[in-house]
Parts: sequence; structure tokens; C-alpha cells
Amino acid sequence: MTESDGRLTKPAARAPVTLLLVNRQGDLETISPDVFELTGWLDTDFLVGARTLDELVYEDDRENVSATLAKALNESTTYELNYRIVTASGEIRYVEERGRCAGGNRSAAIFDVNERKQVELKLASERTLLETFFATTSDNVYFKDLEGRFIKVS
Repeated sequence: MTESDGRLTKPAARAPVTLLLVNRQGDLETISPDVFELTGWLDTDFLVGARTLDELVYEDDRENVSATLAKALNESTTYELNYRIVTASGEIRYVEERGRCAGGNRSAAIFDVNERKQVELKLASERTLLETFFATTSDNVYFKDLEGRFIKVS
């Protein structure tokens, strides 16, 4: 472990995100131990090559993730991704990855946004149900805010 690696991994042990560093050959050099909480696999599983980050990406999201990373590497720029992963237990979780590519290297932080995404999906579903109800009911239905103003009328 080099001194720069030590500076990356020490704060990462306390961070609520997974941090990683991938070199220009595509080899994972550093990943924080928090990856276990997110994926169910140990950091050492990734570092010895037993697992790769790419294989965790949900199949339907792989093309977008790959294209975004290739563009960021080619242009040496920052990137932001939202995608799903499949954990060791088979659970599908939503993550957000923010990273920077420079000189063929990639450093990134992966945030677990599963709870937020589940709430967003539930709200969207309820909104669709409500809009369908308003569009199909023959009854007069209205909503008022706390101050008595009409906010929705069928």
C-alpha cells in the first residue's frame, strides 16, 4: 500500500459511500470497505479479481453505464450516473455514481440511493393512479390545500 492509497482508504472507512480508483489499464486499485454494505461482497473480492464492478450493474443499465464511462474516459471529464446493481443476495438496488476521469484513470464515489428511488417510484405510481382516477371519474372531486384553496378539481 502506497502513502496515497492510505490517504484514500483511511477516510473511506468512515464514509457512507463506496470510493474507488481504477487505473488506465482498467484495474481496480482501491475500493473502500463500505462496498460490503452496498453489495454484500467484501472489498478484497474486488481487489483480487473475484468480482468486478461491471458485473454488478443490472443488465438493462449496462449499455448506458458503459457508454457514459467510455465518454468520460475519452474526454477526461467528470460524470454522473444513476443505475441499478444486483447485490450478493440478488437484491436490485439503485445507486448514484459521481466520478472524474483524467489521464485514463477513474476515481468515483458510489452512493446508495435505493430508499430515495423507492420513494420516488411509489410517488410516481400514486400520481399516475390519481391522474387516472381524475380522468375517468364522472363525479366531481376536488382537493384543497390547508388554507382552503382549490388545488385540483376533476
